[in-house]
Amino acid sequence: RGNGGVKGALRGLFAFSDGETVASDRAVFREVFERETVVGKGVKSKRKRGEEMVVDLENDRFGDYLDAEESEEEEEEEGVPAPKARRKPGRKPKGEGSASFTLTDGIAETVPFRLRIFRLLSAVSYYLPETFASVSELYERFTDHVRGLPLPMFRLFIESHQSALPNDVRVSFLRMVIEEMLPRNHPEPADVDPENGAGNGVTLLVMQQCFLPFAANKVTAEDNAKLSLALESMMWFVYSQIEVEYSGALRRAVEAGIKAREGKIRKRGGVAKADSADKAARETLARSARSLRALVDVIAAAGR
Repeated sequence: RGNGGVKGALRGLFAFSDGETVASDRAVFREVFERETVVGKGVKSKRKRGEEMVVDLENDRFGDYLDAEESEEEEEEEGVPAPKARRKPGRKPKGEGSASFTLTDGIAETVPFRLRIFRLLSAVSYYLPETFASVSELYERFTDHVRGLPLPMFRLFIESHQSALPNDVRVSFLRMVIEEMLPRNHPEPADVDPENGAGNGVTLLVMQQCFLPFAANKVTAEDNAKLSLALESMMWFVYSQIEVEYSGALRRAVEAGIKAREGKIRKRGGVAKADSADKAARETLARSARSLRALVDVIAAAGR
């Protein structure tokens, strides 16, 4: 049975996509070329000795004191220890963030290739479920990995217009991502649209009543931003593939969801000052809200 096979395949598919697993990824996936996996830090310009030694606290000039600290930090980054706690694929231990992840152009360019690999794995699961893994198991593990990715990487995986996945695979993947992030008390698609909502597809009715009006099941800005991005991607898919007629119900559902997600993150207590990752997530959530509203305006203007 391919339980270990699917784990290994997904481990390779998501290698170097999360800053928290870089050290362990390097241990498993060795370099082909020397220093292949080392991210360049850029070349610092050399300063004259006199400039290095100037200390002017009022103008934030500290001589060469900070240079020593920076070099020590760089040396520590070269050998980041592997996480001590064992984790389920794609999930972060409670309280662990993703602020350490930096999305480089090189990593971003690998996302279409990673999605094509997933497409091939889907075919393997379909034709060889006993040898590899069932389709449902593969999708569950894959979406679990994606939901746990840092927000910049997550966005690249779920953006419809850049997706390398066929429509049926893409909509099933997006629906699984969305449903896993919603609160448990959200309406079931099969109850709202018995004829079309029981499978892995999506309809406008399901979007309006089951997905769009809700916040994420967690209070973090990152989780609510991820849900909003997934909903945005699914809505663009619906608009491009299904005949959509504008209605007040659609706009109300979109506005209710935007308000719910914004309200959910405001209720988060105990944080005196948001860190950079939280601020970036809030900005992403705000941009996604504007995009959802813009799409509704497009549908209204088109008279569809």
